[in-house]
Amino acid sequence: AGSLENISFTDTYPAGLSNIGSNVIKENTCGGSLIANAYSGSLSFSGGTLNAGDSCKMTVRVYAQSTLASTSVENCTGLISTSSTGSKGASACASVLVTSTNTDYGDAPASYGDAAHTIDSSLYLGDTVPDGEPGSQYSYNAYGDGYEVSDGSGTWYRSGDEDGAPSQPISSYIPLFPVLKETATSYSVDFKVNNAKSVAATLYGWVDFDHDGVFSTDEAASVTVPAASSNGTVTLNWDVPTDITLGTTFIRLRLTTDSNVTTATPTGVASDGEVEDFALAVALDIPPNSDAISITTGETPLACQSIVFSDDFDDLATGDFIGPNRGSVTFDVRDWTINGGGTDTYARTLDATQFGLGTAIYLGNGAVRRVSPEIVSGLEFDANGRMTTPLEAVELRD
Repeated sequence: AGSLENISFTDTYPAGLSNIGSNVIKENTCGGSLIANAYSGSLSFSGGTLNAGDSCKMTVRVYAQSTLASTSVENCTGLISTSSTGSKGASACASVLVTSTNTDYGDAPASYGDAAHTIDSSLYLGDTVPDGEPGSQYSYNAYGDGYEVSDGSGTWYRSGDEDGAPSQPISSYIPLFPVLKETATSYSVDFKVNNAKSVAATLYGWVDFDHDGVFSTDEAASVTVPAASSNGTVTLNWDVPTDITLGTTFIRLRLTTDSNVTTATPTGVASDGEVEDFALAVALDIPPNSDAISITTGETPLACQSIVFSDDFDDLATGDFIGPNRGSVTFDVRDWTINGGGTDTYARTLDATQFGLGTAIYLGNGAVRRVSPEIVSGLEFDANGRMTTPLEAVELRD
């Protein structure tokens, strides 16, 4: 028999199988063009060549629904067409062994790529075994793999299985990371882990310190999670690169025993464990007695010359000390030119007597997410309008 040329076929998967969200094609040794669109239930191939006695393989990554758990699936649907003589099969067959019903994906913005873990109830971050998704839940605030629930008092916050990070008292689903200053050379965070396996696992963490939208190897840290450890705590220690940049960035955590995952693989598939993504602020460092933070009292928004931006701040989680969820109330944040020239920043404080919105500070270049140290009882000022509690760092909303 001679070679087969210009091989082409289309294969439609059985119900319950679909391509993952990105990086679908894992392998193609058949030449030609293999197309497998994200989330679709089929693949197509064209332009392949196969010599007599040879074989080749095409592999794509798929998501399996629970109805296909632990089953072997063979599907033969797409007819093969060729333009050369030789042995011709009647159809194209795909054989799939489904070994897992659920996969956990990350939810950072798309630029950070896809990380997928086969869910294993014996290895996970936080208190909650992750739920399965059909693909990455890209989101601007890393809340894509979550949902909103009432806290019983009419306010709302994010929930889900993303609970491995340090949290605020109001909810384990609202992260509260240690302050990361722009001037920092090191950074450490404690994470809650569960590893009921008989072998040690590894927790990997990446912080996009330079805000380039990519998790890099020099932004990674790792720590061993001992076997048979329940509700344990481990610490990731980062060496902060010199190109750290002020503003909101993202952190990715991957807990697994899979040896294919290393500090060089913030993306890709892992055979077990969990992935969690979070937003993280790089804070503005405030030197002692700095003029960078001061509040002028007795001014109103109408006294300012120009609006910097308007927002209802409803994307900020309720329970944050600064910038709680606003609902439908919109605020104009403005700046003004002080006597003597130069542009200053307008800041306004709100307390519980003003619209019942809680305490907040607004600056001309964004809303303050958090200050360090925490101001527990509210803001206090001296006779000159300066805060009596010195601030060491400020996290700004971009």
